[in-house]
Amino acid sequence: MKFLTTKELNENPFLRYLIAGLLAFFVLFLISDIALHHLQIGLSFKEACSLILGDEEEFIEPILLETLLLIVHIDLFFSMLLLLCLTAISIRVFKRGNPTFLFLNTLYILAILAPLLLISSYFFGKFVVVSWVVVFVIWHILALFLSLKTLYAIFRL
Repeated sequence: MKFLTTKELNENPFLRYLIAGLLAFFVLFLISDIALHHLQIGLSFKEACSLILGDEEEFIEPILLETLLLIVHIDLFFSMLLLLCLTAISIRVFKRGNPTFLFLNTLYILAILAPLLLISSYFFGKFVVVSWVVVFVIWHILALFLSLKTLYAIFRL
């Protein structure tokens, strides 16, 4: 990540393509993460509530706490790694004063809040499950937007 301290990104087309490839992988990861959570937990309110809290009418038991902790652990690790790299790239690409910095703060808060809401939903009920679904989808959409915006800005340099 030498380009973070030098102006080398403007002068080196190979480095530009390398960073663009990394951003393309971020987009692919974010889309596949949404698909994975939709298959594992469900991103509709009813599916997520029945898996996390259980459903007596359909004889569905709640998810095991150990399984939920594993999902939260993996989510925290990958989201923070992705956001660290995405932030480092976007701060270098965009100029100071750009509203991207406020956007990044919101993105970090939502990304940290999503796993906390997921683990809290096990203990506090349906409202927290619904909050988790909303926050999870919003932070993924914001991260996708920032990745695509940064990818577009790299090719405009």
